[in-house]
Amino acid sequence: MDLKLVRVGRPVALVFLGLLSSSACIARNAPADRGLAVATPPPPAPAAAANPTAAAEAPIAPSGYIPMHAADVVTTRNGEAVLLVDEKDVVAVPIFIGGTEATSIRLRLAKRRYERPLTHDLLDALMHELGAQLVKIQVDDLKNSTYLGSVFVRANGRVFELDARPSDAIALAVGNRVPIYVACKVIAATAVPRTSFLDAPEGPESDVQVEGCPPKPPAAQPLTPAGSGI
Repeated sequence: MDLKLVRVGRPVALVFLGLLSSSACIARNAPADRGLAVATPPPPAPAAAANPTAAAEAPIAPSGYIPMHAADVVTTRNGEAVLLVDEKDVVAVPIFIGGTEATSIRLRLAKRRYERPLTHDLLDALMHELGAQLVKIQVDDLKNSTYLGSVFVRANGRVFELDARPSDAIALAVGNRVPIYVACKVIAATAVPRTSFLDAPEGPESDVQVEGCPPKPPAAQPLTPAGSGI
């Protein structure tokens, strides 16, 4: 069924972000995910898994994007990074994130939860109580070394797009088992071979090609100065 896509205005987006800020204190006070006593039962299955109609309407990758998945959260000298990996598990897009988001993503990848809800658990519960459903998330752009992302939520027969930090969007996507789509321009600018990043995460970026994205253009050749005879 065709759904109308609505970009939510600034007031609604601010309310959504306010929920993140108001609950962030819980996550900030949570210790790092090392040797902690956490509840081992996995979180409840997302609504899409229990709703055959919703599952049948799974989104497809928009033009200029490819599907990727959160494979791991790794620790480097520059901080924590979540690795988004292509379907062949060869190419990685590393996104450096804060400790709060790293803890949440780690727990969700392991299908574990703290005994008390963290920020993203609260947002999951809020969507459930409001009858909303997370559809997909996207990593859309990279500006001034900052990744830009968006989340898509279905409610009342419409799909709303909300501006979001990719770290929060990825945590929600992992917990709700929805697709993650990354723009080819982001991949072209930041992707590295997964093995090379794990071996030397501080090294320079590599020139990699990802299936589904257009080939990277050849590097521009420097112009020959006029009159140099070269």
